[in-house]
Amino acid sequence: MPQNLIISNEGAGTVVVRFHAWKRLIERWPGRLAHNPPEVVAKILQDSFAGATPTTLARPHRVTRLINNDFVQAEYYINARAQLRFVVSTENGRKALVTVERPY
Repeated sequence: MPQNLIISNEGAGTVVVRFHAWKRLIERWPGRLAHNPPEVVAKILQDSFAGATPTTLARPHRVTRLINNDFVQAEYYINARAQLRFVVSTENGRKALVTVERPY
């Protein structure tokens, strides 16, 4: 993963990518990304995040996540085409992409 990778989305603004999110994108992308150069993966991540729209979780899932994450709020963005949800949280006053998941 490129150091200090920053991506952007119209709704989220700019966010720094955490290594965990990078790994989850590679695992969950519909196709094989692991054998691509980091620059290609970074471009795919940027493009798919840029194409994601804000979404919310159903109330029971929101409450469970909030409790499990020590009451740290998160924003959710979904890219329906890639079938991925991006989870953004604020860490030390800066937004970070903390994980990439398949929507349930």
